[in-house]
Amino acid sequence: MSDVSNELLRLYDQYDAWINGRITFTVAEAIQFKRDFRKAIAQVGLLEIGLGSATMDAMVAASEPGSNVVMLSMRRIDGIVQRAMNEGEPA
Repeated sequence: MSDVSNELLRLYDQYDAWINGRITFTVAEAIQFKRDFRKAIAQVGLLEIGLGSATMDAMVAASEPGSNVVMLSMRRIDGIVQRAMNEGEPA
C-alpha cells in the first residue's frame, strides 16, 4: 500500500476510535488530526493529477541551485525516444 493509503487508514482508525468512545482526545489532538487530514487530502489531489511524492521530491531537487537533477518536458522525452529508435539520428 502507498504512504497515502496507510496515512488515510491511520486517520480512519483514529477517527473511528474517537466516535465510538474507545479513546478520548484533547483539543491539541483534534487540531493535529485536522492538519493531518488536510495534508492527506492534498496528497490525494496531487495523485489524481499524476504527481506522486517522488515526482514532487524530484521537482524540489531540480529547483535547488547547483543541482544535477533535470526535469524534462514531454517534448524533450519524445525527442530522446525518437533518437533512440533512430539509432542516434534526430527525428
